[in-house]
Amino acid sequence: MMVKEYQKNFDFLDFMIVFLSIALKYLKLEFKINDSFMTIYFLFLCVFVLLKFVKYPVTKKNLLYLMFILLYCLIITYSTASVDFALSLLLVLIFYNKGYKQYLYYLFISSAICFIITIILSNVGILQSEVLTRKVDGVIVTRNSLGFQTVNGAFLHWFVILLLYYYLFGFKKYSFIILLAISWYIYLSTNTRTGFYCTILFMILAPMMNLGSGKLLKKSAKYLFIIFSIISFVFACKLGISNNALNELVSNRFVLWNNAINNHSIQLLVNHALDTYPIDNLYINFWQHYGIVAYFGLLLLYFFGMNKIKDKKLLITMFFFLMYCLFESNHYYYINYSFFILMYVLIVPNYQSDKKGGQK
Repeated sequence: MMVKEYQKNFDFLDFMIVFLSIALKYLKLEFKINDSFMTIYFLFLCVFVLLKFVKYPVTKKNLLYLMFILLYCLIITYSTASVDFALSLLLVLIFYNKGYKQYLYYLFISSAICFIITIILSNVGILQSEVLTRKVDGVIVTRNSLGFQTVNGAFLHWFVILLLYYYLFGFKKYSFIILLAISWYIYLSTNTRTGFYCTILFMILAPMMNLGSGKLLKKSAKYLFIIFSIISFVFACKLGISNNALNELVSNRFVLWNNAINNHSIQLLVNHALDTYPIDNLYINFWQHYGIVAYFGLLLLYFFGMNKIKDKKLLITMFFFLMYCLFESNHYYYINYSFFILMYVLIVPNYQSDKKGGQK
């Protein structure tokens, strides 16, 4: 789909639904607004979906997937008091007959707008930033969060915007240079090493991977969640027992993972003792913090959902996103867009008519 096609299919109401869902989350996280605003918006979307979804066709198999995902969302919402999964499901139902690429286009535009505004407000002093220091080669380096909750937050948001840009438009010579320059600016401001390294790997390897047939990626896609889970536990058990160069490179993450695994028991649902513990890893966070029900539900979602995706370019972006999840627990609905994609391909009949992907 070319840029003109995204613009041709632009629907202001659909765009505002996506934009408000992201803007309200930004306002809650960065400006600390009351939860009631998001609750009211969530209830509005529930009514909106109920009025529209009854008109949509659905097969028995897709209905079974929908029931499973709905049950999973209810469990997660009940145990965590978070609407991230449920909101992803609502957005899938809103875009049920409109294609996932148009949603990703709205997501990219909305995320970029909120990202830029946050950094501008931080630079002019309206939005407070977290400021930390780190010793690098004997030199004290100042780390600025650029208005986000944590110093890692800027790259967490930027990496997803970069993935979406590549999927929708591809990398051209000048856009590659501009995106690399923005990444370098964020790195200089935040000194977020893992985010920057993952960004460079993605910008170099993704176009190369897109040149191939993608057969290996398509065959292994459904196992990626399991593979990265195993890698996470191996890193935690082997590299997290004592301090070492690799552990220092990733800001002590391996030791933190090891402590979470060894000092906290596995629970069926959320372990609230870990609510404020920094498990910067999606896989261990779901296993140790959100509980085995949440972990295995997510594993099944990735296993069956990734197997249905035939869009090579989309799979490439999701591969790098899951790789980044080794170092961040990316579960906000507007950051972890894979939740939307996986639910979409499982719920929407004949979604493959939307399979060609973004501009190469």
